Amino acid sequence: MSDDYTEDQRKFALDLYLDGMTAVKIARRFSSEYNSLIRASTITQWINKYEWKNIRAELRNQAIAEIMQRNKSSLIKTSEEHAKTYRKLWKKGEEALEREKSPAKILDPSDAIKAIDAGIQGERKVILGIVNMKFVQDVLGVIVEEVNDQTVLNKIAIRLKKLASEMMEG
Repeated sequence: MSDDYTEDQRKFALDLYLDGMTAVKIARRFSSEYNSLIRASTITQWINKYEWKNIRAELRNQAIAEIMQRNKSSLIKTSEEHAKTYRKLWKKGEEALEREKSPAKILDPSDAIKAIDAGIQGERKVILGIVNMKFVQDVLGVIVEEVNDQTVLNKIAIRLKKLASEMMEG
């Protein structure tokens, strides 16, 4: 009967459950840890009685939200830095074209035009990267809602993060 166990023992089982273990594996590990036989059905009763599924889902959602926020913050900072650099390049190209009108030529007009174009193209790439990252975050949100296996979710999150980082580099 589940009432024969202490709160600490239930917490031990809960921690194992939150780590993704099944009731059978929790029962084995619990029995080994406490030298006391416990059935998987007792663990299943605790899962239902104490709403461990809700706790696990909430913790998973919080963790994913934190990861997404960190990635978003990093992406925004990087994007702002890139956009600033591209705007400087763009502005320097425009300034060079203006100087071209004066007697002191500092830069070939075709180089100035290339600088302006590089600035514009770079800014477009930054914007496209933000759009792509938003899409990846939305896809990850859908996956989190639909997939209940924590191991699978972790693998998906790692692969999506790698894809997003490759997209930003390429």
